[in-house]
Amino acid sequence: VSAGESGFGIASADRSYQINFHALLQADGRRIFFSDDPVLRDKVDTFLVRRARPIIDATLLNLVDLRLMPDFGNNTVALYDAYGDVHPTPWLRIRAGKFKPPIGLERLQTDNWVPFVERSLDSNLSAQRDVGAELWGDIANAAVHYELAWLNGNPDNAINDVDDEHAKSYAGRLFFRPF
Repeated sequence: VSAGESGFGIASADRSYQINFHALLQADGRRIFFSDDPVLRDKVDTFLVRRARPIIDATLLNLVDLRLMPDFGNNTVALYDAYGDVHPTPWLRIRAGKFKPPIGLERLQTDNWVPFVERSLDSNLSAQRDVGAELWGDIANAAVHYELAWLNGNPDNAINDVDDEHAKSYAGRLFFRPF
């Protein structure tokens, strides 16, 4: 049993079985001070929970990683991540489920590491999450990183779960990090 900056966890002695619990909470408050206009004050003064995400990560046999991340913020319930990752070797990993597609570099950062409260406008040009399968891995001590995905094809800035057409999307990313 462990507790620290990365959350709470339970693991076997050899760490081949693990389950970790973390959370992301982001609140937003807005207030107009000293306004005589009650209409403006009532419309703008607000407090809301933008993101409320409990996160569960699990590892089985040091071979399969699982992630479940719902979101209860903004008066909605959405499932952001729900996937399994099989990783027999560092250069061959297979992911299936709902995850971030390999398009849009800003989407790679998790919300708790984004330097500003909001993402930039260019992140509206890619899907937030998509459902599908992905082949990915690191080659030559992570000097080369690749991702190839077969996806439902969500619209830009969307996290739909259901695909209403037969056409699928293909996406890929290749990084060279020699240093």
